[in-house]
Amino acid sequence: MNLQEIFNQAYLGLKSQGFKRSGRVDEDGSFNCLYKMNDNLKCAIGWVIPDDKYSPKLDECHIQEVLELVGFYATDEERQFCVYLQTVHDGSKTPEVMQQKLEQFAKDCKVVIPND
Repeated sequence: MNLQEIFNQAYLGLKSQGFKRSGRVDEDGSFNCLYKMNDNLKCAIGWVIPDDKYSPKLDECHIQEVLELVGFYATDEERQFCVYLQTVHDGSKTPEVMQQKLEQFAKDCKVVIPND
């Protein structure tokens, strides 16, 4: 999977859920991303994880470990791309902000916003 394919999958998946974040707010008010939630919301990288390879235990793992556990042995460039993509997801408090940040991400990483 190349960078454009990773972005396409994540972007179109996030778009399909209205650019809503996947995660929970802890007792201290901090947001914790979850790769996949019971209501089928997924985070950016959650859209790259095949459903048959997902386990809630993955939510406790760092992104590099998650990618390897699902059989995606990322290069340094792919790993950095995925970490940046995940940061965009996690740091977007509203759907509008997420969409704007994803558009900037696309420019920064020289990928194209996919068509439906």
